[in-house]
Amino acid sequence: MDPKSKARLLVLFNIFIFIYSLHQASSSNSEKIVSVELYYETLCPDSVDFILNQVVQLFQSPLISVVDLKFVPYGNARLRSNHTIICQR
Repeated sequence: MDPKSKARLLVLFNIFIFIYSLHQASSSNSEKIVSVELYYETLCPDSVDFILNQVVQLFQSPLISVVDLKFVPYGNARLRSNHTIICQR
C-alpha cells in the first residue's frame, strides 16, 4: 500500500475514533449506533490487506458494540439482475 493510501486510512480511522469519543461523551442510557459504510475495491490486494489487518481489529474491540458496519464492494464488482454481485477480472 502506498504512503498516500496509508495516510488516508489513518485519517479515516482517526475521524471514526473522534466520532466514537463524541458518542461516549454524549450518550445517555439509550445506546446510539454509528453507521459506517466501507467501500472497497473487489480483488484489490490493498483492500484485502486493509480489511484483514485493520478492520478486523474493530471486531476485537469494544467499538463494535456501537458500530453498524456495512461492506460495499466497489470497483471490480458488478451487480447482476438477480441482485447478486460478481467480480470482474
